[in-house]
Amino acid sequence: MKSGRIVALSVLVAAFMFNEWAFRFIFPLPPVDAFIRLMTLVLDGFILLFAGAFLWRNESFTERLKQLLQQSPKPVAVFMGMFLAYCGYMALEFSCRYYFKHIYEAPYAEQTYWEPSAVVQDSILGTALVPDTVIKHTLIVNDSLIYKKYYHTDSFGRHITPTNDSAHVEFAMVTGCSFAFGYAVEENQTLSYYLDSLTGLRGYNYGVSGYGTQQTLALLQSRNLHNEINGRTDCSYTYS
Repeated sequence: MKSGRIVALSVLVAAFMFNEWAFRFIFPLPPVDAFIRLMTLVLDGFILLFAGAFLWRNESFTERLKQLLQQSPKPVAVFMGMFLAYCGYMALEFSCRYYFKHIYEAPYAEQTYWEPSAVVQDSILGTALVPDTVIKHTLIVNDSLIYKKYYHTDSFGRHITPTNDSAHVEFAMVTGCSFAFGYAVEENQTLSYYLDSLTGLRGYNYGVSGYGTQQTLALLQSRNLHNEINGRTDCSYTYS
C-alpha cells in the first residue's frame, strides 16, 4: 500500500477517534449543541472527500496530489477554499465562545424570582401553569428593581385575560411561548387581551414560557377545549 492510501486511512482513523460520538464510548460528555453536531457532519464530509480522492488510486501521496492539481485544478481550488473558510469560521466561533465564557464579564447582574414556581411538571405538556393562583414575577438588575408583575391563572391553568364584554359569541385561543403568555407585561397588554379589545373575539391565553407548536398540538389532542370556553359546547373559535 502506497503512501497516498496510508495518509487517507490515517485521516479517516483520526477523524473517527476525535469524533463526538466515538468519544462518548470513552469519556462522559455533556450534551453537544446542534450547531456543533452540524459542523462535525460538515467536517466529516470534507474528510470523506479528501480520503476518497487518495484511496481511489494506489499511488504515493505526492504523485496523487500532483495528479489532482493537474487534472482537476478548479475542484481542488473550490475544496481548499471551502475548507479554509470552514476552518476560519470555526476558529472565530470557538474564539467567541471562549471569550464570552472565560474572559467577558457582564456589566450587570440579573436575578429573576418566581413566587410560586413559574411552571409545574405536566405529564402531557411537559410543563404547565398552576391553576387558580397568582404568580409573582420579579426582575432585579444590579440590586435595582426593574419590574414586579403578577400573573393570575384560572381553574384551567390559563393566564387570565381581562374583558369588559360578556356577550362574546366568537372566541380566540392564543398559544405559544412567553410572547403569547405575556412575559413581563400587564394582563391588559397581552396578545389575548388585544384580540379581545380590538377584534371582538373573546381571547383565552394558553401561552406558557417555553411552549412551541408541539404543546399546541398536545392541547388540541388531549383536552376538550370547547368545554373550557365559558362551559359552552356550541361556540365557534379560532386558533392562532
